[in-house]
Amino acid sequence: MSEQRLPATVITQKLVNQNAELTGTIAVSQLRRLAAVLCSSEGEAKVQLHFAIDDQRRQRVAAEVSCNVHILCQRCLKPMPLTLDSKVEAVLVASDEAAQQVPRQLDAVITEEGILNTQEFIEDELLLCLPFTSFHEYNCGLYAGSDETSQQPERRKPFADLADIMNKS
Repeated sequence: MSEQRLPATVITQKLVNQNAELTGTIAVSQLRRLAAVLCSSEGEAKVQLHFAIDDQRRQRVAAEVSCNVHILCQRCLKPMPLTLDSKVEAVLVASDEAAQQVPRQLDAVITEEGILNTQEFIEDELLLCLPFTSFHEYNCGLYAGSDETSQQPERRKPFADLADIMNKS
């Protein structure tokens, strides 16, 4: 059974004032940049967003995202399952200048005219969760110790004969 779809955009001021929480899903196929690096654009990202005002009167959003995807194994070039999980807290700001004022330990999300594009926000977080390299945890590829490597003939060492001559002298 599918959960409620998360709206593509939200008005942040209204949600922050209500201390609101949104829960829903976004289809992976709607996240074009993420879908481009996956083997399949099937599936959904489960999202929970909490909007609030912090002690310094800044608008904040806390997000929890979870998504099961299939990515290409770089050893065997076959699809492999991968779970992407992210938790992030960010300050909602109106401009690049305001984002510069946010302390370094906090993330800043720029909203256009008080509207947050939830799909872009969630997609950015999922893209940051992707591993630099992806491969199965078990021996799936062609690297040292695999069956195909061990069938190759032994290489002749060019200076092996020289070592024999030196040992006889």
